[in-house]
Amino acid sequence: MFRIWAEHMDGNLPSILDMNATMVFVKYQRKKMKEQGIEPTEKAMLEMQKTIQKMSRGGMFVQALLSESDWHYDGKDVKFGDAEKPIFWYKPEGSETYRVIYGDLRVEDVSTEDLPE
Repeated sequence: MFRIWAEHMDGNLPSILDMNATMVFVKYQRKKMKEQGIEPTEKAMLEMQKTIQKMSRGGMFVQALLSESDWHYDGKDVKFGDAEKPIFWYKPEGSETYRVIYGDLRVEDVSTEDLPE
């Protein structure tokens, strides 16, 4: 989801991770089409819908996380590839550590005391 988003959003990661993200994506894509003089044809809109469907798998993952997973998203103003910035973390069921995804999409298991503030 994060990689696809960045590919279509000029390297930016989502500023939010909820149902409103889709509307942000569509608005931005329409703006880009207009700036490039591209009409939002039925074919173009179907392609955009296919992209949204691919990204929605990531959203379904987040929705399926248990409340005990203590998930957090902090990707606002982060560019894809930023290896230093943690953008998403959660505690997998039965784990003592958190799974952290960074702006370069690297994944690490991190102890509670080493989580971002």
